[in-house]
Amino acid sequence: MFTILHGDDEGKIAQARATVIETAKKNGREVVRLDGKKLTQAELETAIGTDLLFAPEKTVIIEGFLSSVKSRKKDELVTWLQKNTPSSIDVIFAETKVLTATQLKAITSPHSTPSSERRGGEEVKIQLFKYPQILFSFLEQIGVVPLALTYEQFHHILEREEAPLIFAMIVRQVRQLLQLKSDGTFVGAPFMRGKLEKQAKVFTLEKLLKLHEQLLLIDEQVKTSGSPLTLTQQLDLWLAQV
Repeated sequence: MFTILHGDDEGKIAQARATVIETAKKNGREVVRLDGKKLTQAELETAIGTDLLFAPEKTVIIEGFLSSVKSRKKDELVTWLQKNTPSSIDVIFAETKVLTATQLKAITSPHSTPSSERRGGEEVKIQLFKYPQILFSFLEQIGVVPLALTYEQFHHILEREEAPLIFAMIVRQVRQLLQLKSDGTFVGAPFMRGKLEKQAKVFTLEKLLKLHEQLLLIDEQVKTSGSPLTLTQQLDLWLAQV
């Protein structure tokens, strides 16, 4: 069976992958992990094997393969997998990006390899792990909307996500704003840059540097238990200073 774990929530994908590994080991299955970005047919043949009749029970995890750049070599590896994966082997594709319909189709389409030639992977299970949209809305509106609304969004997200994740995303957002404000650079889609530019206009460079410094202090206090406040309480105070 083929399983695809994909999405932008790297934490939950890591948890799902860990669960797969733990379950496989409990069931006495060998676990093999492969780097999909550097994958070769020789590595696949070693991991999957070539004996369809007497293949051992095994779980093969391939990371970053489906989201890698499209190429003839990649197509050939997909075809090889579909033709040569025995039913005793589970192949898990772990991707820390939301795959496009085209990328998913490479594995899920029954037309990519004739059914008469397919040996394994007839069943494809897809699991999507995405951050809730309200999280991105919250990040994009920090400093833009009234504080009361920011607090409301923050605590609503806390009902679904852990404070450390939200903290990490806030740090990421502030760093992107800092980079854009300081040298005008941003790596990402044009529409994302547009949103970031709009938010950046609310802040001076000095303000962003101060906010970033405060986030670093919070991070240090969390790691060293240097504050009597919880991370949530510290973020409440940080938001009040934005």
